[in-house]
Amino acid sequence: MFNQWLGKQLSNPRGILAKWIGSYMEKGNKKANGWTVELIKPSPGDRILEIGMGTGTTLNRLLNEYEDIEKICGIDISLSMVNKAKQVNRGFIASHKAEITEGNVEHIPFAAEYFTKVYTIHTVYFWSDLVKGLQEIQRVLKPEGEVFITFTLSEELDRMRHTKEFLHYSPKYIQSLLGEEGFRQVKISVQKPFCCISAIKE
Repeated sequence: MFNQWLGKQLSNPRGILAKWIGSYMEKGNKKANGWTVELIKPSPGDRILEIGMGTGTTLNRLLNEYEDIEKICGIDISLSMVNKAKQVNRGFIASHKAEITEGNVEHIPFAAEYFTKVYTIHTVYFWSDLVKGLQEIQRVLKPEGEVFITFTLSEELDRMRHTKEFLHYSPKYIQSLLGEEGFRQVKISVQKPFCCISAIKE
């Protein structure tokens, strides 16, 4: 019962324990977050979107470590996480370096060709429509913009009790879908138990 509840909360933290869930995710995702930041390699003038930013600590890290980034935006379906991320990044929000709002990958609340990079970590298991999500990412990316999708490998998810209801995808499957949705140079990077699929918009 607890593992089922935990799995649902990880997809959309809410209620009186949302703060605890946020801290749990922040600690559990630290390794994947750090690895993804290394892969992104932000450039001066980048405008970046994080899908499912949780407590906003990775977004905050990027802004602190790469001062030449133009702006980072974050969206999350959990209002509890949006509020927490706004607190963590209130200084960057005040200086217009960060923008955080409620939203989901199937309906990204930003204009077409707005971002140079989009990344998401441990969210793909919860997307209700994988193809629609990839199409939305393609829409908001500028030409030559990059996407980074980090998630736990399926065989690793199978060993976890709280991930039984997560959607499992093979890296090859997402790689093929990205190719169909207007991306090129689709690359699979692996650092077990995670993989990151990166690609460039045509």
